Amino acid sequence: SELMLDGVPGEINKEQRQCLDDTLSSGKHLLDLINDILDLSKIESGKIKLSLTDVVLTDVLEGLKRTMTPILAPRKQSLDIEVEKGLPPVHADKAKIKQVLLNLLSNAARFTPDGGKLKIEAVRKGGWCHVSVVDNGIGMKKEDQERIFEPFHQLDNPLTREKGGSGLGLAVARQIIEKHGGKIWVESEYGKGSRFSFTLLLAPAG
Repeated sequence: SELMLDGVPGEINKEQRQCLDDTLSSGKHLLDLINDILDLSKIESGKIKLSLTDVVLTDVLEGLKRTMTPILAPRKQSLDIEVEKGLPPVHADKAKIKQVLLNLLSNAARFTPDGGKLKIEAVRKGGWCHVSVVDNGIGMKKEDQERIFEPFHQLDNPLTREKGGSGLGLAVARQIIEKHGGKIWVESEYGKGSRFSFTLLLAPAG
């Protein structure tokens, strides 16, 4: 599909391009679903192993901002990073934490109107780092907040009339954070936005 969209076999018309776009989108959605199912099954069966190192969150977050900026640009959404000055490294699996954050950012963007604002905050609280992904999107109702981390639970999106996503991303995120010994939760007010937060242990000093 990508080769045809690039015009490798020859020129295509508008209707053909739309069909190919839909096919490519469906294929990517199916691949995401399969990957999420595999991730969740590995975690639940205890087969997943964390590669724990001391991770400087500032570096991770700045990298995520570079990744997300072109994705957010078409809808004129912005992403800001706020990290507490002098925040120590966290003891975590860098790749898995990036996966969690990308998942939370993708969800935030999906449920935030054009021109909306997203933000990642990281602060120290005792021996823990609290990381939050904040948006000024549509928020969610109380009953949805109680079920949002359950596998296959999806919200209707009045912005697009589509649910999107696999319905597994947040369940995978919860399992990854709990595997690290942390916790993850959501605070939201319907119509005003959401804050997804999780905790990670700070790396031992010295």
